[in-house]
Amino acid sequence: MKYHFYKHRNEQTKDGDADALLAYLWGNKEVDPTYFFIYIKDEVGRLENFFWCDKQLCIDYKTFGHILAFDITYKCNAYNKLLVPIVGISHNRKIMVFVCAKVVHEKESSFIWVLEQVVKVEDRQK
Repeated sequence: MKYHFYKHRNEQTKDGDADALLAYLWGNKEVDPTYFFIYIKDEVGRLENFFWCDKQLCIDYKTFGHILAFDITYKCNAYNKLLVPIVGISHNRKIMVFVCAKVVHEKESSFIWVLEQVVKVEDRQK
C-alpha cells in the first residue's frame, strides 16, 4: 500500500513539476529578456525536451566556446531524462557550463535538436 501511494504521488508531482519548471523559465525570461529557453512537448502534451541558457552562460559561451564537450549523464534523476550539459574550458583551465538541456530519448534526433539550440544561442549573440 505504501508503495502504491508513493508511486501515485510521484506521478501527480511529475506533471506539476513540469508546469513549475515552465513557470520558472518564463519568470526568468520576464526578468531578463536575454534568457533563452526552448522546449517541446510530446503528442499528449508532456514536457519532452527542454534547453536553457542564461545571460552569463551565453557570455561565457561567446568568450570561451571555441572547444565544446558534449556530455550525457544517463538517467540521472527521478524523471529518467538525460541531462545534456555542453561545457568548455576557460582561460584559467576551469570547466564552464555553457548551456544545458534535458532530453527524454537517447536518440540521434534528440542530440541533433540540442545542437540546433546551441546554434540558435550562437546566432543570437551576433
